Amino acid sequence: AYEIVSRDWSSDVCSSDLDGSPHCPRGIEKVKDTYDVAIIGYGPVGQAFAALLGQMGHRVAAFERYPALYGNSRAGHFDGETMRLFQLLGIAPELEVLTRTISYFELVSASGELLHRGRFGEPGNGWKASYLMHQPQLEEVLDRTARSRPGVEVYMGWEATDVESLHPGVSVTVRAREGGEVRKVRAKYVIGSDGARSFVRERLGIARDDLGFEPYEFLVLD
Repeated sequence: AYEIVSRDWSSDVCSSDLDGSPHCPRGIEKVKDTYDVAIIGYGPVGQAFAALLGQMGHRVAAFERYPALYGNSRAGHFDGETMRLFQLLGIAPELEVLTRTISYFELVSASGELLHRGRFGEPGNGWKASYLMHQPQLEEVLDRTARSRPGVEVYMGWEATDVESLHPGVSVTVRAREGGEVRKVRAKYVIGSDGARSFVRERLGIARDDLGFEPYEFLVLD
């Protein structure tokens, strides 16, 4: 586990009054805490990261711009390797009840003609190859698990507005979407789990790997 060093970081953005008390620009909150890891984005990936890191004894702050968990499905499948991760968190039995395994799939034409039937093999890790799930149920379990870990703090309704590399560590600026309060936190590492249009990726200039797949249209019925 990392040693947490307490320091008043407000000197970076605040001046001192004559009596020595900090005077901060409007909207800037005096910051007193540092973390091992700051997580931006609290969907299933961010929740799993928070739960795992908290389980390992790290101090974690997770920030999500929405005020509550997203109540609709955006994904409907995970594989056996992911179930191994859930097993490590101690939630695999609970999730196994909430999911359905899938052993094959069929592609059909508009008239119902069978075009292709594909079968999933056995991964050899003790779990099935594929699981169908309802994402809100998965997130409910992961969120509860993450919040139960000592050292994990979850901030809903806080949007990241800046990420700065400090060498060592990072500074993350977040803003409350209700009220507009601004806060800066320091961390040794930052994780960007904020989706396909990731603010963290854009802000830090992280490139994408083009694997050469051509885009195509498809329809998902859940």
